[in-house]
Amino acid sequence: MSNVLNPNEILIGTGVLYINGQSVGQLTGDVTYDYTPEEKEVKAGYPQQVVKSGVVGETATIKASMLEINVDRIADLLPLFTKEVVSAGTVAVANEWLGAVYEGRWVGAANRRWTTAAVAVALASKLTAGANAGATKVYVTNASLFTAGDTLLLVKSGTTEVATIDADGVDTDENSLTVTAGLTNSFSAGDFVKNTAVTLVAGTDFYFDPIGGGVSVVPGSTLLDDGDTVAVSYSYTDVSAIVLYGGGNVQTAQFPMEFWHTQDDGVIQKIKFPKGQLSGAFSLPFKETDVCVLGVTIKSISDSTKATGKQLVEHRWEYPSS
Repeated sequence: MSNVLNPNEILIGTGVLYINGQSVGQLTGDVTYDYTPEEKEVKAGYPQQVVKSGVVGETATIKASMLEINVDRIADLLPLFTKEVVSAGTVAVANEWLGAVYEGRWVGAANRRWTTAAVAVALASKLTAGANAGATKVYVTNASLFTAGDTLLLVKSGTTEVATIDADGVDTDENSLTVTAGLTNSFSAGDFVKNTAVTLVAGTDFYFDPIGGGVSVVPGSTLLDDGDTVAVSYSYTDVSAIVLYGGGNVQTAQFPMEFWHTQDDGVIQKIKFPKGQLSGAFSLPFKETDVCVLGVTIKSISDSTKATGKQLVEHRWEYPSS
């Protein structure tokens, strides 16, 4: 007879590994979290018996296998390598439609290797019907992303136009926006409208992955909901080659590490190392008849700035808001 108290607490699957706040991409196989105390036993008498036992050390590790072998993430994990980027320059991308974004997974843009200096994400909705020059009403997929009085940027290939929503200009029943003055340009279904009145903040409302070129929603954001649609502006590095040199560099990097596992009921287990460090050899097996997998072991380094008992690891269960 079954005696399951809560089937949601039966864990299946792995999760997402973050290094320095950035996902390492798809994992494969098992992920193992170990927290191991090192015990010292004092024995005395005949026959000898344990008369005292105490913890004299402790270690915390995460072991995972990376299915995506990305040179930038390898360089982040292993500063023993010296990375050299052969670049053809930086390219700016303005107002790229990204679509719906979500908590806990990345939605990728058209380009990777973003520069971190200028990433802007804005609420946006596509037009469901064309709007000719002179029109004061546009029909969108989701009018609830806008508020009366908001400033807008209408975007189509090669053209943008600024507008302002009228005081009573948001109709969420018919998903329409009425602007204060007629449009100068004509727009087609599939073009989009960006809300420039709402400022989304990186780390508060959205996360971005500069290596993979993607965006995800920060849980608990008050401005960006799970599934909202957005547009993004960024700059990326046009790379012709990346080289990792090895030999003679003895630096050891420490970085924040998080592993997230989402249960069926939406509870997220988050295992956090305030200071993580790659442990063991760098081994990259190239297999004739199977995928190449990079196995990594990350050990936690004590953070003395935190309170006693909280210096090595944090294992958190985050419950979804009701």
